[in-house]
Amino acid sequence: MIDYREGDIDRLAVLIGEEFRRRREAAKLSSRVFAEKAQTHHGIVLRLEKGACMPSLTTLAYWCPVLGCSITDVVRSAEARLASELGMFDE
Repeated sequence: MIDYREGDIDRLAVLIGEEFRRRREAAKLSSRVFAEKAQTHHGIVLRLEKGACMPSLTTLAYWCPVLGCSITDVVRSAEARLASELGMFDE
């Protein structure tokens, strides 16, 4: 469990964006094609992938199935990276 401090949530938003980009690229989808499949605007995809905003649960619910993953997969991966960066490890 991460004890979030000031700045950690902003970093988590960046890590979630990076995770989406990694999964989108692994699926060989351009950001434009992904946006169409996820029923969203291309600009929103770009903003989220840059970590400029934190996705809502609604956004995650639409986007994750397009990438063949769950909301939990994306958030756990991002949290694990954040915990590693903060020097925290699961016991």
